[in-house]
Amino acid sequence: MIIAFHNFSGGMGNTTLAVHTCALAKERGIHVVGASIDSRQDFPAWLAKAQIQCIDIDLQSGHTDAELIVLDVQPNVEPPLSPDVWVIPICSRLSNMNAADVSDRLRGHLIWLGNMGRTPIVPASLVDEVELALPMPYSRALARAIEQGDIVWDVPDLADSSGARALRTSLLDVLRRAYIAVGEPLPQTLQLRTLKALTAGEVLAMTEPPSPFTRIFDTLIEQARAELSNQPFQAAPEIASAVSAMAYKTVDRWFASLRDVGLELVHGQTTPQELAHSLNPDVLLAPAARLGEATLLHFAERPERSRVSTFVRLAVATGRTHLLELRPASPVHPGTREHARSNPVH
Repeated sequence: MIIAFHNFSGGMGNTTLAVHTCALAKERGIHVVGASIDSRQDFPAWLAKAQIQCIDIDLQSGHTDAELIVLDVQPNVEPPLSPDVWVIPICSRLSNMNAADVSDRLRGHLIWLGNMGRTPIVPASLVDEVELALPMPYSRALARAIEQGDIVWDVPDLADSSGARALRTSLLDVLRRAYIAVGEPLPQTLQLRTLKALTAGEVLAMTEPPSPFTRIFDTLIEQARAELSNQPFQAAPEIASAVSAMAYKTVDRWFASLRDVGLELVHGQTTPQELAHSLNPDVLLAPAARLGEATLLHFAERPERSRVSTFVRLAVATGRTHLLELRPASPVHPGTREHARSNPVH
């Protein structure tokens, strides 16, 4: 599999993210090599220091048995290879606009990665083409490692910093999404039990209270609150990937997951359309500037195909997160229309 990091804008962290992806893959036992399209040769030098091979980009004259090739594609450069997956870092409004432009002409699966605290906004025309990875907050620890030309996890006083942990979580999410996108088996070292917990019917039977399903959903709400207030947010590493996976489910699939684990919405919405109506689209003009008009348009037209993250951000923006409270599903008795009421799951 070939993964390429690229954005038409410079200064997005392409090389930093590509190097750390190589280091993370190597740490997880994946045979990885780098390949640079960079006249400055920063990428090969950094990989050499990390003892990771950097190969000649022209594979037609040679071969590699590496499982994973990571390309660092600098701005205004076309790679001589066709990557399976493009990872486009975004850390500013301009880079977001450039990402939309460059995505239109790239062939391969597209993953946008928010970097330096930026949350990407996907235009309506690309909603079905682009996948969003778990964003990376700004990290002073990573900035220090970059100055030294080191892998942040290899620097003892930086390795356990919140920034180092956040970077690991984001890039693990990128790698998992890339493997799944191209249909290759997910390496054992990239698999997490929490990913299964999102759809498994036995979630409520798991011993750790509260239910992992509701705990992950509560974390997603807190993340949305932090993002809309421009505040940093760090999910616990053991559930961060699950939060990301849930956030980008479509709402119809999320409702199916609720049924699978025996949960329902406290206020009785049983369909995405009912949930969308309860959020009252008429009051959504104010958060439109923050959430993006294209996102809101997609939500209004096809709420069932909107992402769970969109519903959560709208609920947070309008102060209506109580409409997303969950409880154990109550059986419908013959001759009655409504479920028996019980206390919400906390």
